[in-house]
Amino acid sequence: MDYGVRNVKCYDEGENIRLTFAWPPEVEQVYIFINEDAGRLFTLQEYKKCGGIVTCKTPGGCNYSIYASAREDGEDVLWEQTDGLNQATFVHRIPIDFALREKVGKYKNHEITLTAQHQVSRGAVACVKKMGGYPQNLYDGVVYYFCEIETSRPLIRTMRTTISEYIRLFVAEGFEDLYSLRGVKA
Repeated sequence: MDYGVRNVKCYDEGENIRLTFAWPPEVEQVYIFINEDAGRLFTLQEYKKCGGIVTCKTPGGCNYSIYASAREDGEDVLWEQTDGLNQATFVHRIPIDFALREKVGKYKNHEITLTAQHQVSRGAVACVKKMGGYPQNLYDGVVYYFCEIETSRPLIRTMRTTISEYIRLFVAEGFEDLYSLRGVKA
């Protein structure tokens, strides 16, 4: 008999993630492992009652592995599954709020404020400066990387440009799946 878990799907529900999957026939319980941490036991009754398995959302990516389980000689035994159909990944990008204030005189002074509800890695956000127009991507001008952003503490930086130079913020290469920029009014 096939005890494999199939068709794993993740749904974003605000603060939570809902996992659904094809529950293997004649299996009463499964173990779910999140990012290789210790597994948690769920029963078929819990699954039916909640319409899936509900877990808390964590920033960044989560890898879910679900294994059918049975009770044998007083211990839980997991059925090995190597086809990968019992796994899913959910990526929750951490939003980084930014505000830009510009004062124009002989030069333009840009005050950049960055805040996030979770710590943001050093080099994850870049400011690109370009002569004659707004930069279109991370490599369309001179790149300046920001230092680490601490949880709920604004990071404020000032950049001076000439009247004909323009700036734009980007999430740096390699961080696109972890962070997103969200403009707010200054």
